[in-house]
Amino acid sequence: EPPRISISPIVTTGDEVRLNAALLLFQNSVKNIEPLGKGYNYKYVKLDQLYTELRRIAEQFNILIQQFFTTPDTNNISMVTKISWVDCPLKPTKTATLSFTSNMFFDLKTEKQKGIQLCGSAKTYLSRYVLGTFFMIGTEHDDDGEAVSGQRMTRKPDFNAPRS
Repeated sequence: EPPRISISPIVTTGDEVRLNAALLLFQNSVKNIEPLGKGYNYKYVKLDQLYTELRRIAEQFNILIQQFFTTPDTNNISMVTKISWVDCPLKPTKTATLSFTSNMFFDLKTEKQKGIQLCGSAKTYLSRYVLGTFFMIGTEHDDDGEAVSGQRMTRKPDFNAPRS
């Protein structure tokens, strides 16, 4: 059974209107990222690629993105993601924070990786997918079975095209 990911309800505090306005501008500025990582018959956006793109844009809109991990038990990794807006980073007077918790459940008995390697892989996977989903960035390109079937797609995806 593949890992299951759950995300708790979102809680907002502070100046929600300004946070949402900043997030709208932020999301409209994020471009799709060409996947450089390679998996089994698919390509994926590496976490450092995602961080680089998000940091570049977050700075423009005074947005802070934080992620904190906890491991409540041996079959669960939990991550809190906080996205905050600050009106003026050097002398803040208004702030707003959006916070949500994501959990990834997995069965240690069926996983090939063990211990710290499993924990590290799960954290990277969870971080990449939560950020990609929240900011509407595709984090992988699945070849839809091309490599296995031997058939080619007639049209290659344009990762620089505007998102709709």
